[in-house]
Amino acid sequence: MKQALYVFLFMLSCTVVHAQQVVATAGATSQTASGGISYTIGEIVTETIAASGTTLTQGFQQTKLVITAINVVADLGYTIEAFPNPATDFVKLNVSTHKVEGFRYVLYDISGKVMDEKMIESKETTINFSEVICASYILKVFDGQKEVKSFKIIKSN
Repeated sequence: MKQALYVFLFMLSCTVVHAQQVVATAGATSQTASGGISYTIGEIVTETIAASGTTLTQGFQQTKLVITAINVVADLGYTIEAFPNPATDFVKLNVSTHKVEGFRYVLYDISGKVMDEKMIESKETTINFSEVICASYILKVFDGQKEVKSFKIIKSN
């Protein structure tokens, strides 16, 4: 009799569907006849897809979780440095190559929004951080269309 009860309870527990859960600062769900969207704010970004000028950043609510790393390009033949880090008012970007023509930087907030983008015109470039809030940022350096270096910059008081 006890075995039958255990088997029944086991079978009953197998029918329960467990969904993913996330603790986030905000979020919402919207549904229409053609589809729906569910989003949260304040979670870790796991994947970004770009096509035809549109960018989709997926987060925790996706079924396949992938952790991405900052790209490192080996054997550049030159160095790129960003300092100080943590930053308060500015970040200096040094490129140790004889030609900076075609180089540019893009500063992203942690959600992937572009905060600043400029061409690099000299070997040392100053990036203003005095107007941004205290948070983590991603600074990417491009040579033409090729990303050659990424930095995680922390803005502090």
